[in-house]
Amino acid sequence: MKKLVALLVFLAFLILLWFANSRHNACCEAYAASQKVIPEKAVAKIEKTAPLMYKWESSTPITNEDWNAKKNGILAQMQDGKVLRIIGPYFSDERNISSFDNMGLARASKVKALFAKEIDSSKIIVSSKVINYYDGAKTSKFEETVFAWIVQNDNVKEDETGKALIYFPHGSAKEIKNINILNYVKGIAEKAAKSGQTVYVTGFTDNTGNAEKNKALGLRRANSIKQLLIKYGLSADKVNTSSQGIANPIATNDTAEGRAKNRRVEIELK
Repeated sequence: MKKLVALLVFLAFLILLWFANSRHNACCEAYAASQKVIPEKAVAKIEKTAPLMYKWESSTPITNEDWNAKKNGILAQMQDGKVLRIIGPYFSDERNISSFDNMGLARASKVKALFAKEIDSSKIIVSSKVINYYDGAKTSKFEETVFAWIVQNDNVKEDETGKALIYFPHGSAKEIKNINILNYVKGIAEKAAKSGQTVYVTGFTDNTGNAEKNKALGLRRANSIKQLLIKYGLSADKVNTSSQGIANPIATNDTAEGRAKNRRVEIELK
């Protein structure tokens, strides 16, 4: 009799255990079913856009509806005695599929054609610059074209950074009367006075003659520009002059043309 009771108690325990487990599972399933799975929102990739862009290993400029406004803004800055420099971007590891030295020059040349109706081709010069690679550069469009109106004449040559070269006759550091130089230096004086920047003027010579005398000549050339800057209203303490004489030529001294390029004063605002 005791064995029978024990067996019945054991069976009852198993039935209760099964019932409790079934209720637990049913509850969990119902809870799980009640929870809606909310999918993550797909983030739409917004492609960068600009008036003028390019694709990887393509020199063809891509313009949008803002290009005409951009172009008109550039044209509005046109002045006599200045040329438009267009600097085309390229990546160092980009395959060059053009006939130019790099894809930047190819791009700049095609952008130059976009101004053919408004600007004489002789008033546009092209150059290039390497830009840093970034993720997505091969699959998305990129920009980075630089436009700059710069002074370019027989006496003054300016680059897009604002640095300029002023050329001098052989052995000369006399009072400057050349209108191209006078106009340019006046503009620099006005710009520096407005910005509070210092004008750094460095004189150079060709390698003809004594190195020590050439260094003194370079300083006289720098000081002649300084006197002009002061004449046009710039404070003397905002002009820093120095000379490198025959050092750091930018052209060969073996030709008359090269020596003419080395007889110069470099002007830079900092």
